[in-house]
Amino acid sequence: MLVLTRRPDESVLFPQLGISVKVIRVSGSVVRVGVDAPSDLRVLRGELACETKPDAATLRIRRAIHSLVAAERSRSQGEVARSDAEVRSAIATLESDGIEPRFEDLLCTPGHN
Repeated sequence: MLVLTRRPDESVLFPQLGISVKVIRVSGSVVRVGVDAPSDLRVLRGELACETKPDAATLRIRRAIHSLVAAERSRSQGEVARSDAEVRSAIATLESDGIEPRFEDLLCTPGHN
């Protein structure tokens, strides 16, 4: 993760994506940001991405991703390989049903919908 320091009226740009994030105001521990992005791109606050009830296939992928992350942290090669296979299998199942998983749907923690 890239961590940057920005002051009010300063921006972070993603030129290849046509996205800019600008710090509008800082008040105590609250930072107001503005996001300028193409209209066909969904922009959500992180907590809102987890509010919708996911389907069973999305939950399966989330669990597999979280297992993969845990395996990576434990550095167990057998667990990593098994979890990686679970993620790939779950995504392949969705794709075979004509469903393209959305990245933001996969980020939520299991148990948070």
